[in-house]
Amino acid sequence: MFQDGGVQYLLEATGSSRETIVRRLDDVRGDYFPHFAVDAAFTSSAFGGYMLYLKEQRAKRTATHPAQDGHRQFHYGDTSHRHRVS
Repeated sequence: MFQDGGVQYLLEATGSSRETIVRRLDDVRGDYFPHFAVDAAFTSSAFGGYMLYLKEQRAKRTATHPAQDGHRQFHYGDTSHRHRVS
């Protein structure tokens, strides 16, 4: 975050355009859920937004691939439950 002319702004370095990189904090306060942050000393912090993202992704997977009988069946050698983290 930074302030200019008495207005607070959110600087989202991962945004894909100028409009999504710099936004007024008052405009995004209700729907912005930070995942991670890095401060001036290069110390990183994790926030609840990442956990919310994971929960939403799991719900989407469950909706598109429902488990049989309410349980997911794993078989020896089945690696489909592993998720790549990038």
